[in-house]
Amino acid sequence: MLQTKGHGLPAEGHAVASGTCQGFLAVRNTVLMLVHEHQSGARRCRAGHARLDGVINKSKRTWETQTGRRRMSEGSTRSQMQLSGFARACDDISRRLSSMTDRVCVGLMGLLVLDVWLGVFARYVWPLPITFMEEAARYLMIWIALLAVSSCIRRREHIGMQMLFVMFPRCVQRILLGAMDLLGILFFLVLFYYGLGMVERGARVSTMIYGISKQLPFAAVPVSAALAITQLALVAVRDQLRLRQDSTLVVCP
Repeated sequence: MLQTKGHGLPAEGHAVASGTCQGFLAVRNTVLMLVHEHQSGARRCRAGHARLDGVINKSKRTWETQTGRRRMSEGSTRSQMQLSGFARACDDISRRLSSMTDRVCVGLMGLLVLDVWLGVFARYVWPLPITFMEEAARYLMIWIALLAVSSCIRRREHIGMQMLFVMFPRCVQRILLGAMDLLGILFFLVLFYYGLGMVERGARVSTMIYGISKQLPFAAVPVSAALAITQLALVAVRDQLRLRQDSTLVVCP
């Protein structure tokens, strides 16, 4: 039997021992590689969590900053709204009229929701001989949308282009604001005039399904126009007096 030099082991035993050592080395290297990958993955996870925490903390600080600024803005707005004399009277009348209009809109919205649900129930759950739901929903929506115009005017929440407006000097801003309010009043006066004609013609026409006079739904046009004229006049006077008292105040149309 052949023997290897310096070891006294058979060649076959040496080959087996060498193969076993290589197998152990391969397993060791695999285990070390897996441990290294696990540690690398853990480090990447910790880094990802750290970045995520940083983003969350940054977003939180940004939100807190914006909230603080918003509260400061609201506080300054409330302090600027300390009106006196005729401006306070105009603001009180505008606020009461807007509050009444808001209540009417909320009541009509409740009727609209009930009407729509009644239509769904009568069509898909329990067939009922009711045919006025579609027309009622349409006319209620018209009344709600038109009445809400005056409430938005009171708060100056209608869409407007302010990018160029704020670039003008204060005196020019005040003149432009008055001109825009005057144009708005003229527009609603025209709408009120033609709305009265619509109501007069609607008295001679009936709806297709329920057969009611169209005078009631058409009346939403002149009523909402009259409310818009009143609110716009009150708000225009109030803001012009505010701008005269405080030259640093900015009121956009």
